[in-house]
Amino acid sequence: GLGHTDSNQHVNSLVYPLAIEEAALRHAGRPRTASFCHHFELAFRKPFFAGEQLAVELQAYERGSAFGVIARCLDAATGEARTYGRLELVP
Repeated sequence: GLGHTDSNQHVNSLVYPLAIEEAALRHAGRPRTASFCHHFELAFRKPFFAGEQLAVELQAYERGSAFGVIARCLDAATGEARTYGRLELVP
């Protein structure tokens, strides 16, 4: 919605970390309070605009006690990868 966009109706860059974190925690089956973010990276190919739906595709990994995901934010309508991220959570 418009509440998540800037004046050009690009989705605000702070929306992507939240979407990826929520997908990672659902995938891990761990409660939100069990981990904190140790590392986060984002790379943009093309922005999302107000009204477009995104789907998050994850590849999970574990490194020591850390749980991480490599993520692609896909245009839900076309399947096109538009944003990439990596999130690592530690206990």
